Amino acid sequence: MSLQRLVVWLSNTAIAVLCLLLIGGWLQSLHPAFDSLSHFRLHLAVLLGVVALALLGFRRFKTALAAIAIVLISLAMSLPYLPGMARGFANPTHTRDWNRLTVVQMNLRFNNRQLNRAISVLRAAGADIFLLQEVTQTTAPVLESVKDTHPYQLACQIPLVGSVAILSRFPFSPNSSQTCLRFDGYASATFEIGGRPVTFISIHSRWPWPAGQSEQFERLENEFGELTKPAIIAGDFNAAPWSHVVNNVAKMAGTTPVSGMKLTWAPRHSVHNRRRKMPLLGDVVNKLLAGMKWTYEKTSDAGGFLPLDHIMHSAEFAPLTREVLGDGGSDHLPVKTVFVWK
Repeated sequence: MSLQRLVVWLSNTAIAVLCLLLIGGWLQSLHPAFDSLSHFRLHLAVLLGVVALALLGFRRFKTALAAIAIVLISLAMSLPYLPGMARGFANPTHTRDWNRLTVVQMNLRFNNRQLNRAISVLRAAGADIFLLQEVTQTTAPVLESVKDTHPYQLACQIPLVGSVAILSRFPFSPNSSQTCLRFDGYASATFEIGGRPVTFISIHSRWPWPAGQSEQFERLENEFGELTKPAIIAGDFNAAPWSHVVNNVAKMAGTTPVSGMKLTWAPRHSVHNRRRKMPLLGDVVNKLLAGMKWTYEKTSDAGGFLPLDHIMHSAEFAPLTREVLGDGGSDHLPVKTVFVWK
């Protein structure tokens, strides 16, 4: 077999596999296994596009064009989360005098050994509310460090990896309930903000299929369905923003996910290694898909690999800005969202 034939054969095989994986992700609402494939949709689309362009060089136009069509369909299905396609954000010039609410969500990482980074990032964020995950005995000092500014705290199942917490500078709403659902990574609390009760939920999802993510959210269906508005939900969903699980939670809770994509997770040693000779795939995805600044010296700002951390809101709010903050010593980057009251 000649080298050209071998390259074409390998390219055809790669295209067939990548197309099957992408199309499987299109069926995300049929079974959690397909939803797991959808989390890697953009990565697979980038790889398929590269292979398709290679085939064009060998004049395999039909196969290459079919692959490009699959890529375009996949991108279209993720449209609200692509760079420059975010929708639903408030216009700052129209909301100058509106009340604002700043929420920071972060997975602290259960064994974070650089808590000084987490504390520094969170204290500098200027948040009204912190929605945290993986609040263990190791990371619990973060809660203590902000008690002077956020004294109203609800922390659930501190000894466990799936623990969650809500920290607020506003007082708890009178006669409101606080909920901790152990083993389901769920905490909810209502705070009095400007004379009005607002409910916040911190969520830490289990891993996707074949792990117990879908079963976890089935158990939480009543909690989301009975959610008191106005409300804001945020957490580590271990799922892409276009996935069935994220959109199903939004539907159950009567909320809207904030659009736009933030690559918030990568292995700790990969995201935060400050100097590298070669960029990571996460950096490449950021460069190609997110338009983030690409530097070798500061990969913590642009080193995410998957968009796993999300926030959603009820109709009383509109997002004004959303940004990824700096290195907090975790494998997840903290995300700051500023809302305005409609």
